[in-house]
Amino acid sequence: MPKRQAPRPANDSNLSQSLSRSSSSKPNSNIITAANALPSSTFRSLYLSPLSLPSTSISTPSNLKISFSYSSDLSRQDLLACFRLVESTSKDDYAASSRRWKPRAKLREMGEVGMRYLIVRETERTTAPLSPSSSTSSSSSAAAGNKHTDAADQQTDTPILAFLSFHLLHEDARPVLYIYELHLSAPLRRLGLGTHLLSLAQRIAANVGVAKTMLTVFVSNAGA
Repeated sequence: MPKRQAPRPANDSNLSQSLSRSSSSKPNSNIITAANALPSSTFRSLYLSPLSLPSTSISTPSNLKISFSYSSDLSRQDLLACFRLVESTSKDDYAASSRRWKPRAKLREMGEVGMRYLIVRETERTTAPLSPSSSTSSSSSAAAGNKHTDAADQQTDTPILAFLSFHLLHEDARPVLYIYELHLSAPLRRLGLGTHLLSLAQRIAANVGVAKTMLTVFVSNAGA
């Protein structure tokens, strides 16, 4: 997803902003501070339980699971695997927009303190792996100077197939759950998984007491 902090270009047809409301809670700046102070396990038990794939509503393979993690708890290889997924799905859209594709800046943003992740991965290896290729592209190599990456990470095959990342923050002085990224590998698209990840983010917002969920999408992403 395009970076939240940058203002939307007035004449950039490649970007648009969409909003959805998750609950009718009253604005309260303290809820953001309180939620952000919680350790990962407490945050999950309070705001995101149970965490599962609803077999009755989406048609995903049976060997998948969803996990929740703070950016600070992600391994370097998992962070880079998520970065590669962003690169494979959105690099061209970024390059065509006024914000351009900046791999180092994107990787730094993905590792920011306070960023939280819902990660979909394989629980077991299938005969024909669903995992994205582990080959390293040129821009992944360009980002190797970042503290989250090294040569060993770039050669590690990690079975992350999709993820959503979000931040609890204030937008115009109002509490907001802002979705930074939502990316799915090709085999998992149009199965209802993206909608399910969005619903989990909205559940978190409602349970925290945040009335607004926000995300920015590229106009070229018709499926969004």
